[in-house]
Amino acid sequence: MVKQKSMGTKLVFCALALLSTLYCAWSYFFQTGLYALVVRLLSQHLEVYRPWLTILGIWVVLAGLPLFYAFRGKSKHEYQLKHSELSRWLKIKTALLGLATLAVTASALAAYMMSSHAPSDTQPPIQIDISNASDKSLWFQRVTLKGKPITGAAVLTEGSGDSLAFSITRYTPISASGNKREPIKFVEMLSSDSVEQINRGAVSLTGFVLPKSVPVLVRESFKESGLVLADRVYVIGREVYSAQNILMFLSIALGLLALALIVRLLSTPFRNKRKLQDCRDHQGNW
Repeated sequence: MVKQKSMGTKLVFCALALLSTLYCAWSYFFQTGLYALVVRLLSQHLEVYRPWLTILGIWVVLAGLPLFYAFRGKSKHEYQLKHSELSRWLKIKTALLGLATLAVTASALAAYMMSSHAPSDTQPPIQIDISNASDKSLWFQRVTLKGKPITGAAVLTEGSGDSLAFSITRYTPISASGNKREPIKFVEMLSSDSVEQINRGAVSLTGFVLPKSVPVLVRESFKESGLVLADRVYVIGREVYSAQNILMFLSIALGLLALALIVRLLSTPFRNKRKLQDCRDHQGNW
């Protein structure tokens, strides 16, 4: 006989799955943690790795399994609970729904407010001094910097493997003097079909600071070549990234989700009242 799971047990495993999902997102975005470890292990056996399949596999283990365990087999239906237990459970669900509504609404408003202050893709480029770059975030900024690409093993060809037609991307570290001992703060990213030359002399580079971290294998290749990476490394690309458009789209999506949650939250008292009455009718008068 399969043991029935209580609502509290399911809630614990769902919370564990949520935390695991957040960890996977953090690990993938910053190219660190468990994701970086798995990528290093796979690179020893595979010539080209698939980033999305890798992070999906990690998510299945860390978050998918708790969700599977939480919802497999039998679980107590709400009508199997005592009236007092059902009342307490509905209050917990309402509180969680309220917190989720508040969080999504606040996120939508924050994204909207940030979009008005985000850098525009049409603004003049910011002049960056590589040797004295500040720690202030430069994501989405259009920048111009002068430096020297570090040649030799500094250029890495990476197949991302997101599809059957593998994409090739080259990453070139750029320093102020071309000295390998100088901490690298900027890396230029070029696609395989780029007409830009790779191994060149001093350059004046204008591009957008992409919202991404240096890939794990790229970072490992740089370190094996004797390069020193700064604590914060910016990836410069020629693709146009509009922070304003991205944040505005995000605020609209979150706003629609918040609206749906608000409607759900407003209808919750009536639904809970009906459930409690149905519970009384199902189990008899108390």
